[in-house]
Amino acid sequence: MIKIETINLGKKFTSEWIFRKLNLQLLENQVYAVVGANGSGKSTLVQVLMGMLPASEGEIIFSEDDKKIAAENIFRRISLAAPYLELIEE
Repeated sequence: MIKIETINLGKKFTSEWIFRKLNLQLLENQVYAVVGANGSGKSTLVQVLMGMLPASEGEIIFSEDDKKIAAENIFRRISLAAPYLELIEE
C-alpha cells in the first residue's frame, strides 16, 4: 500500500506562513478533497505535495509497504483533478 505522510509540513512566502505544522496520512485507493475559503492555502498545499513547490519546513514521506520510495517514482501514480485546469486551449 502506498502512503503519503507529512510531518510538521509548512510553507511560507516571504514572512507569511500559508500553513504550518501540518500532519497528514494519505492512503492509496482513497479519494481526498482539500476544501476551504479562497486564499486559505489549498492550491499551495497540493503544489507542495505534488513537488511543484518546495516546503519551507517539515517532511513529506512517500512509502510503499512501509519502505520509503523516491518522490519522482510516486508522482507517476498520483492524479490531480482541479477546477479550471485547461489541458487544451479553447
